[in-house]
Amino acid sequence: GKTMLATALGHKAVEAGYRVYYTTAADLVARTAKAALEGRWANTMRFWNGPQLLIVDELGYLPMPAEAASHFFQVVSRRYEHGSIVLTTNRHIADWGTIFDDTTVAAAILDRLLHHATVLSINGDSYRMRAHRDAIATLRGAITGGEFSWWGIHFRPPRLVGCRGDGGQAAPDGRRGLPAQLARAAGLVP
Repeated sequence: GKTMLATALGHKAVEAGYRVYYTTAADLVARTAKAALEGRWANTMRFWNGPQLLIVDELGYLPMPAEAASHFFQVVSRRYEHGSIVLTTNRHIADWGTIFDDTTVAAAILDRLLHHATVLSINGDSYRMRAHRDAIATLRGAITGGEFSWWGIHFRPPRLVGCRGDGGQAAPDGRRGLPAQLARAAGLVP
């Protein structure tokens, strides 16, 4: 989903000769907070301003207290007009006031980010949710013995009777161990 697109853009930028750095929003604010405590603020700001493309992943998964929001603002502000930022978030722009303790800081960050931005909005299930839904469909088909699809491939499993794998206990329809065996074969369980 979002992270895959951001890292793919990062790879393309590296191939084109740009300096790229990837981090999560939580790691960025943790590193800036540590630098502030250790008296390395100026060096850390130079570090975040160094790459031509900075990828900040997962903004908004955790709320940012005022100090962390201020640190994030400082990074965005220093990079404004000097370097590109790819940012991923699961929050709509209108909800950014809930990410940051201070809506004024949120507005200032958005002002700098959106000035030259291209915003991509991705709707629908994540890849993980699609994979989960497909795994459930696979198991459901395996348990019922009916047809099922997995990752877009349609299966019509053979009728196996007397199959071992569950300690010899029979399923209600007389099959032995078929659901567990199919789940293991599909890599869904160890």
